[in-house]
Amino acid sequence: ILYNFDAGAFLTKWIRDIRLAQRDDGSMPNFAPPNKTCYPSDPAWGIACIIVPWYLYLHLGDTRILEENYEVMRSWLDYLETQSEGHILRFSRYGDWCPPGQIKPLDTSGELVSTWCQYLGTLLLFKIEKILGKDSESQRTAEYADRIMEAFNEEFLGETSYDKGSQTSNLLPLWLDMTPDDAREKVLEHLIEDIVVTHDGHLSTGIIGTRYLLDTLTKNGRTDLAYQIATKTTYPSWGYMIEEGATTLWERWEYLASDGMNSHNHIMFGSVDAWFYRVLAGINVDEGAPGYERVIFKPYPVDDLNHVSASVETMRGLVSSSWNKSGKKFLCEVTIPTNSSSIVHLPVHADSDAVIKEGGRTVWENGSYIPGVRGIDSAERTEDRIVFNLGSGVYSFEVDDSSNT
Repeated sequence: ILYNFDAGAFLTKWIRDIRLAQRDDGSMPNFAPPNKTCYPSDPAWGIACIIVPWYLYLHLGDTRILEENYEVMRSWLDYLETQSEGHILRFSRYGDWCPPGQIKPLDTSGELVSTWCQYLGTLLLFKIEKILGKDSESQRTAEYADRIMEAFNEEFLGETSYDKGSQTSNLLPLWLDMTPDDAREKVLEHLIEDIVVTHDGHLSTGIIGTRYLLDTLTKNGRTDLAYQIATKTTYPSWGYMIEEGATTLWERWEYLASDGMNSHNHIMFGSVDAWFYRVLAGINVDEGAPGYERVIFKPYPVDDLNHVSASVETMRGLVSSSWNKSGKKFLCEVTIPTNSSSIVHLPVHADSDAVIKEGGRTVWENGSYIPGVRGIDSAERTEDRIVFNLGSGVYSFEVDDSSNT
């Protein structure tokens, strides 16, 4: 929603509703304004009291949203701590809601989802406390997060996968780097095999797993597989909804027109849209300089996608990214608003000696940055990227990987 709309005022009001709905014991409702039946919330629903202020802060750069809601976040996590047994939350109302073929998931433990959400909330609160200068509180929060992660792995991690081996069970800890180093490769292999072999390249995730599936694959070097999932047109997929005539997102992956369908207009699987912005177009906010004070551009071109264009109207001005492929050349244009800076990660082959031009002038050749173009401060090479530090302006890069061996 923050990529597509000027939603700061709306979400700030929504957070106020959530704050007013919190009970004295710290428990949250499943929705706000609440009724008597929606307490306590499923941990995956209650975490909105932390996630929404956090993303507002990232996109708008205003610490007041964190300050105003800090006690709400702290109280909610303290409440979850009272409900835990050995740092495992054995309480779940919905879990990974509506995976394919089911409403309430049978192949992903609700306790795993609840405990994972508690861990995610604790990590975010640690970051928020550091931003607000609450150093003593952040130390306590970090220590508690470590205890949750240790209990999570002891409870749910098997020889090659987590819990019952579902996609959601494995991708969640991978996304938050909870998996021990000696088990990470096996868990990732299990996840990929489940997608590619067991489900023929399809997802099998509900609301929680779907939110993090594509990002987890991207983070682990499988953007190609994430793109395949995102562009499927057979069940279950976003494309299947379109093929069946959907003009809005459904709450379930199935096409059901009677009482079996919960909602034909539901945002909960809409995270694929943010993945288009962050990964395909590569537009990312920087936690170290939020509110688009510094923009991170890191596009991920995939094999059969030839061009991408996206823009965001930020509080500082227009941020845009567009790229296209022409043979072995990758052409990329970025727009950085006044009083902002940027880090641009341009893709190159790991074994190539790429030549990069900006506006027709060479800025990278023979493995070295060539200064002289106004606005470009520096550049360095990583394994598969050339990384430029830029000031505000419009830049047109041409990456020539024709020397790729």
